[in-house]
Amino acid sequence: MNSDEDYILKFWNWFFCGIRGEKPGITNIFNRWMFFHLMVAVVFGHLISLEPQDAAEKLLLPFAGVLVALTFAWSSNTQLLLQSDEIYFVHKRTKLGLRGLIFEFQASILIILTSICVWALASLGAFSHLKVFGPEYYFAGEVFLYFLGSLTLRECWLVILASQILL
Repeated sequence: MNSDEDYILKFWNWFFCGIRGEKPGITNIFNRWMFFHLMVAVVFGHLISLEPQDAAEKLLLPFAGVLVALTFAWSSNTQLLLQSDEIYFVHKRTKLGLRGLIFEFQASILIILTSICVWALASLGAFSHLKVFGPEYYFAGEVFLYFLGSLTLRECWLVILASQILL
């Protein structure tokens, strides 16, 4: 196995199981803030009268553009910081060092890209089929979309905060 494959496997191992005594990366995503994101999603589900397909069609391009641009811009800044001499001190603060920091950035970008894909599916009408199963399933689909949107905003913000901490 070459080092690229090893690195990818280590990311997924860190994400689901944790490595070197660190907690799994998924616990950084599914934590006490999930209740907040769920409440935001339920409120939006009740307040927004647009069909998920219409909302996705109107929001997808600006939503994706802003999130991807911010995340990758700050990730680029972080990459430059990772090449600086001062990063040695950050490296010593955690068990996983730079690898853990990079894994957290990767996890955030994974959430953002997943969210964009789910919203793209919604714009194609994938959630409209939930009406067949009843209004509660349809509402659950709406809540899921808004939940994912709220979670994605948090992850985008965490990328910016993490980059700023390195400054």
